[in-house]
Amino acid sequence: MVLAFCRRGSVIPIFLYLLVGRYMTEQRSGFE
Repeated sequence: MVLAFCRRGSVIPIFLYLLVGRYMTEQRSGFE
C-alpha cells in the first residue's frame, strides 16, 4: 500500500495528514 502511494505521489499529503493529526493530539493533551 505504501509503495502504491509513493508511485501515485500522494505520499506527501498522507504524511502531512499524519503529522497534523499527531500535532493536534499533542496540543489537546497539553490543554488538558
